[in-house]
Amino acid sequence: MTAPVVDAVHSLYASPSLSDHHVGATVLHHAMQASLGTPPRTAPAQATVAVDDSLPRLAWGCTVEGDEHRFRIGSGVESGDGFVFEGVWDGDFAAGRVHRTEFAFGSGARTGRYVVFVPPKHCWEHLYVVVDQETSAAHVSNSAVYALVGAGIEPEHPFARRVFADLRTSTDVATALGVDLYEPLVARDGRHAFYRMMFHNFMVVNGTIKVVPTPSSEYFRTFTGYRAFLSRTIERLAANGSDPGRATPLVPITPLSSGYDSTATAVLANELGYKEAVTQDLTVRGTYDSGAPIGAALGMSVHLTHHLMGTEPIETLSLDVGADQLDPYAEFLATAGLGDDVMLATMETHLENRIMLSGAMGDSVWRRNSSLPPGLPVRVVYGKSFTEFRLRVGYAFVPVPAIGARFPQPIRRITRLPGMAPWTLNQPYDRPIPRRIAEQAGLERGTFAVAKAAANPTLLYPPELTMAAVAQVAGRYAGTTAA
Repeated sequence: MTAPVVDAVHSLYASPSLSDHHVGATVLHHAMQASLGTPPRTAPAQATVAVDDSLPRLAWGCTVEGDEHRFRIGSGVESGDGFVFEGVWDGDFAAGRVHRTEFAFGSGARTGRYVVFVPPKHCWEHLYVVVDQETSAAHVSNSAVYALVGAGIEPEHPFARRVFADLRTSTDVATALGVDLYEPLVARDGRHAFYRMMFHNFMVVNGTIKVVPTPSSEYFRTFTGYRAFLSRTIERLAANGSDPGRATPLVPITPLSSGYDSTATAVLANELGYKEAVTQDLTVRGTYDSGAPIGAALGMSVHLTHHLMGTEPIETLSLDVGADQLDPYAEFLATAGLGDDVMLATMETHLENRIMLSGAMGDSVWRRNSSLPPGLPVRVVYGKSFTEFRLRVGYAFVPVPAIGARFPQPIRRITRLPGMAPWTLNQPYDRPIPRRIAEQAGLERGTFAVAKAAANPTLLYPPELTMAAVAQVAGRYAGTTAA
């Protein structure tokens, strides 16, 4: 991100004007537009799309050379008149206006006079761009591995090793800063540059990335308005996923635990008629964390799976991974994360062709004493390693608490309103908004969110295992280097 943009954003975030969500978002949008300038006038972009059944179902890559944009997409990536996209957004599917919303959960591009790339509208996943600084050609992908392979850089190449040596640490720094303050550049050598792009749309013009800021708006002022907004957005996402024009419809499912965030998400989904949930039957350090009782109380159909670490109570989540035990860990290690999302592996059969309505980010958005700044920052290191798994299995990831939280002041204000007192416990594990959603749906106090639990394992493995995992995953993209 250019220095003028960072300076403008820093000054805005320090300004009292951000107490008004709409004014803050509008000023930020115009400041970024002024700093970056208008898109350059070029010849009309030319976009071609080829389906490659050998790719992971939701993977896509685009080679950009001059005005040519050559997309190669997996069988589950949707393409229509003027768009390419995997996942769902809160708009009419046939219109394909994926670039006009801040609630696009997946990734792709709007094609037309300009090709505008659309990253996921949260910080858990990203788009990746490799630029050849000699030729100005670029390769864009929703997979870090495919971005490299598509640009002709194999895992054994020194630049690939440099990228994955820096990707995790730099991603943790970037996501902690949020979508307006992060540094996109991950690594550079004498010829190539590797970028990680979050949230804001962008174009690639002559080897240069041009950010197209995503506007925001104010959507609610009261708890009732906020709850209705979340419900309405989930319904629109589900309608987009079930549109008859889709080649592969996507149906909502909610992963359930015993905590606040997934419980509130399940309530919102259930009342809209999306009654499927999936949970794990597990006890971690004495805390039973299965969401099965909650799902049963709501009348949902709950798929019960086991934890990767077995069926017995878990006392430690540390998991040793040897060099001779790469599966099922490889696709979780060949990412920007730590590999901890391998816990999802036992849910695979229930996630295919789904919209995963997740409670991710509830820790920071819904916590009573939240100090979350604007920009959807993710300040934890876990939960960023599911992308290759998701692209292969074929589901959209929707972190429900992130919806409407880009400027979180209204949510924080609602949390602390006097009217929220009946759902405020004044203790460390205290989230009045999801508690009110759950209890007003009939769930009894003491049946959920009693204690904070964790289920993601901590993988212990030798450093060289990362590149071995990258090499294995790269096989999924073999033969996809653009001619």
